[in-house]
Parts: sequence; C-alpha cells; structure tokens
Amino acid sequence: SRSIDTILEASGLEYQVSGIPYIRTRYVEKLSGELLMFLSLSALLLVFCLTLLYRTFWGVLAPLIVALCAIVWTLGLMGGTGEPITILSNLLIPVMFVVAMSDVIHIVTKYLTMTEQGQQPQEALRSALQQVGFATFLTSLTTAIGFGALTVSKVGPMRMFGLYAACGVMITFVVTIAALTYILPKLKPSQIAKPNKGLAAIGSWEGWLSGLDRWIKSHATAIAVGGLILLLLAGWLTTKIPVNNYLLEDMGKEDPVRKSMGFFETQFDGGVRTYE
Repeated sequence: SRSIDTILEASGLEYQVSGIPYIRTRYVEKLSGELLMFLSLSALLLVFCLTLLYRTFWGVLAPLIVALCAIVWTLGLMGGTGEPITILSNLLIPVMFVVAMSDVIHIVTKYLTMTEQGQQPQEALRSALQQVGFATFLTSLTTAIGFGALTVSKVGPMRMFGLYAACGVMITFVVTIAALTYILPKLKPSQIAKPNKGLAAIGSWEGWLSGLDRWIKSHATAIAVGGLILLLLAGWLTTKIPVNNYLLEDMGKEDPVRKSMGFFETQFDGGVRTYE
C-alpha cells in the first residue's frame, strides 16, 4: 500500500485508492497515531493537575513514574502474549492512568496527613498503608472484576480488552505499592507537596463540605424528588441509544479513507462494500 502511494504521488496524477489492503494499512496507522496521542494527552493533563495539587517536582514526577510503569507492564504483557492493538485496547492507556492516579493520590494524601501529625516517614507510610492500603486494594479488585466480566463476551476485541484491563488494574496496584514504598521515605514531605495558599484563601475543604452537608439536609425532599425524576428520564433515554456496527463510522467525514470510499460509491452503479 505504501509503495503504491509513493508511485502515485510521484506521478503527478489525480487518483483515488481503495480496497482492503489500503484500508487496513490506514486503519493500523490511525490506531498507532491515536495510541501515541492518548498517551501524550493523558501525560500532559496529569502533569497539569498534579502541578496544581502538589506544586513540587517530586509531587508530579512520582505519580507519573507509577503510571508509566503500570502502562509499560500492561503493554509488555500484551506484547508478550501476542495481543494486537485494536480500537478497544487503545483505551487501556487512559484507563491505566486513571487507576494509577487514584491509587497514588489516596496513599500519598494519607501519608502527608500522617507526617503533618508528627509521624516519621516510615511510620507515616505504614499508617497510610494500614488505613487506605486495603481499601485501595478492594477498589482495584472490584474494578478488575468489572472489566473481567467482559471476558464472557462473544466479541473477540471486547473479551481481550476486558482481560487486559483487569490485569492492568491489578498490575497498577502492585506497582503503586512497590514504587511508593520505595520513593516516599526517601523524600521530605515538603518535597512532595507544598501548602496551597490559593485554596486556603477561599476557605478550608472541611468548611466547604460542612456547608454543603447543611444545604443538602435542608433540601433533602427536593433533592430526592429531583433525583428520582432524573433517574426516570435517564432510564427512558437509554432506550434511545443507537447501535453502530459500521467500522466506517469510526473514520471522520474528512478522512482520506472515507473520502475514497465515497468516491467509489458514487462512481460505480453497483456500489462497493469492501470496507464493511
């Protein structure tokens, strides 16, 4: 497919190319490009959020190390078992980032709380793992079970996505505990996070939550009725979700592959269905 493209581009002719080899080649290139795009966007967004949250070099780098290690392990598992990149497995990267950040932030936040209360780093880490480590494990386990349920699907890509997502979630938990157990005691609490003066200026987190709690209790009936109405409305709207079984819809209208298919559709009276 690439050789044909090279020859046609050098010819100076106007041309349209279609057919299974051409389409598959473009689809693989699209998946590879989106895999890199998802990884880059996820990393940039995490750097931005972690900078706002912790405001230190190590406060940003340590969670990223955990997330990237978990992703590499998971992708390495896929490579070692011969699993290809598909539309669904492309979603593994943002899933791994979300799971890793959840685990890291729970443990690091509790660790910092313990150090603020006067505990030494090793003691604070032990307390953090005792208080939120098991809860984090249960969160990872239930998430893995949810993804694992997809393995009973009759659709191959869905089944494989569920399997590797479940493995990736548990890998992330193991990497998180191992990495943080090594990294946190070697850093001072001030190297992990700095006080957020901006948040302090608008009131404490506890104070904001207390005010929200009072507001909810004073409007309990209205909130319950509104929630029930929204639930019924959402239940009805779920029946309106369309089912899309066409791979061509995954390509944008301006995508060259889709344009070439449109060209052959209009130029041949009998139409073509090579893509579908």
